[in-house]
Amino acid sequence: MDTTPYWYKLLDVWVNELDNAGLSIPFIVGVDRQYAHDFHTDTELVGALLEAIFYGGAFEQCLSLEYCETIQAYRFGLVDRADALAPYFANANNEPTLVCRIAEFGRQGLTDIIALMTELYGQNI
Repeated sequence: MDTTPYWYKLLDVWVNELDNAGLSIPFIVGVDRQYAHDFHTDTELVGALLEAIFYGGAFEQCLSLEYCETIQAYRFGLVDRADALAPYFANANNEPTLVCRIAEFGRQGLTDIIALMTELYGQNI
């Protein structure tokens, strides 16, 4: 049985097969609300997604978090694990799971990033 989370499958197709840069956090969370139903309440959606990425298993690629000027929103992309440069978050096995491509995130912990993303997107999802 395939246990790969929906958000990774979605990004894998969007980035690797369709050759796009990434997907916005509200889009990924919205897909969950409509189809995957992995998260419990509206107030948990953004934080639960980030925690699932941060603490989850290591996939072929790890996620990148960056700001997209085109859509004026933060988005997730994928980066090869070998190319994961600091700052990044690693899971319990010290495998990079989330690469932060925004300098100010390198000085913040996961709690701060979750708080910012929840503030920006929590009410709009």
